[in-house]
Order: sequence, then C-alpha cells, then structure tokens
Amino acid sequence: MKKVIFVTFCVQFSFLSFAQKSKNVAASYQLKVENGISIEAAQQKACDFARVEAMEAEFGRVVIQGNSTYIENIETGKKVESKSVFNMTADTYVNAEWLEDTQKPKLEKFLNKDDIWVKCSVEGKAIEIKNAPIDILAETMDCPKISCKTTDFQNEESMFLLFKSPKDGFVSVFLDDRTTSFCIYPYQNMSYEQFVNQKFMAQKEYYFFDKSNPFLSNKSIIDELNLVTEKPQESNRVFVVFSENALVIPVLDDKKQNADLSFIPRSIPSEKFQKWLQNIRIKDKTAQVKILDVTIKK
Repeated sequence: MKKVIFVTFCVQFSFLSFAQKSKNVAASYQLKVENGISIEAAQQKACDFARVEAMEAEFGRVVIQGNSTYIENIETGKKVESKSVFNMTADTYVNAEWLEDTQKPKLEKFLNKDDIWVKCSVEGKAIEIKNAPIDILAETMDCPKISCKTTDFQNEESMFLLFKSPKDGFVSVFLDDRTTSFCIYPYQNMSYEQFVNQKFMAQKEYYFFDKSNPFLSNKSIIDELNLVTEKPQESNRVFVVFSENALVIPVLDDKKQNADLSFIPRSIPSEKFQKWLQNIRIKDKTAQVKILDVTIKK
C-alpha cells in the first residue's frame, strides 16, 4: 500500500486573503527558549510575534472592553470605536493580515544569565482587514476521528485532516518548509478534471488521507500520509487553502518514489508557493488559508 512520506522542516508564517493596497512593515521580537521547546520552534514563534508587532505598529491593536471593540493607536494610546473585523495572529488581536516576507527573517541566538534567547527581525507586506472571512474548520489528527485531534506526531505516524466549511467551495492542501512546499491535496494521481470538479459542500465533514471514509468515488487514488523526521524533533506547517471558486494549483515538480514504493509528493519552491498564494489573494476575495502547526518527534 503506497504511503506519502515527508522529511519535515521548520516552516514559515502566512495569512488570509484581501485584495487591497498593502504596506511595508518591519519589527523585531525576542523571547527566552523555555524547557521542552526546540530552538527551531522558538525562532518560529519569535518571527510570528515580530510580524504581529509590525502590523500593530502600522494598523493598530484591537482592544475589547464590554460589548465594544476599539482600535488602539500604539504610539498615542488613543482608542477609536471600530466596526471593522479583526484577526487573531499568534494570540494577539490585530486588524491586519501578513501578506509576505520581503526579506528573509534575520535570526539570532544569544545567552542571557545562562538562559538561551532567540531574536527574529522581519520585513514584509501587510494589509488591513476590511471584510469578515468565513470561519473554516481544519484539524490534524492521528486517526480518522475528531477525538484523535492532535498537532503532535511520532516519527512515521499517520496524519489525517478534517475539513468543514460554512459555504460550498474548493480546497487544496500544502505542507511548506523554508525551501519547498509539498502539495498533499489534490492527491498525486487525481486528474485535473477530478480536482476542479471536487466541490466541498457546506456544513459537511471531510476526512483527508483516509481510505476508510472516502469522499471520492475512486478510493484507489486516495493517498495515505505518514510524517517522517530524521531529527529528534521537527516542526512544520500545513496550509489549507479554501475558495468559493475553483482553484488552479501552481506548476509542480514531479513526485519522487522511494525504494519501498512510498513517495515524496509533487512540490514547488517555497518562494514560488508564496507568490502563488499572494496571486490568489489579489484575484480572489473569497480565498483564505487555515494554518496548522505540527510537530514530529522520534
């Protein structure tokens, strides 16, 4: 039985989709590496918070008091009642969304009183959120049941994905590292016609990578997914791309088959993947992305 196998890496942050004028923003953030957290995971978190700080400085922070929502100017502290929609990124509410890095994040590691600290400096483009996105559901699991919901996996363990949306639409799924983005849905042997005609109906649960609960009539084209790492611990990020309009995936390199008949899926360099996503955001106001952080341990 064929299985999809990934060697996993640390991945980058992403966004929702809004076709408006973007602004260049920049910030830095540093934090202490806590026990049980890898340097890689701490650096990723520092970069996430740096992006949040950059957006807050440009677009403001959301403050909730009673039944009113306010946008706070970071410099003056003045609060203005707002009817705009806000987005939560890295546990902080901001009324903006990160579009892309314009420079590779600068990472630093240093000691402070015997504690290890990391610092991340980012530069990128962000955009103010004006319209409410729909709330899609996407969860990773280690068995095809919602009770198996998890973001922590052991080496060579199977991963399943649950998806549900309040509106009809189309889906593609990628796993991205800092070098390469792997296309894990559409499945490797799905034809273009099968992909563009596979509409996901509103309020219905769909389980990916599960032949026992298929949403496709031809079970033989369903890929099973195993997560593999060659390090003690790896972090990666899953991108679930949704649109009410049919999606056209980017040009991908061919899949690579291993000696045991498992394979590494079709892929695209991360930089090109990000440009593809940005192009979708510009052209399709219904497009959005759900991001899932996953850890794999030996």
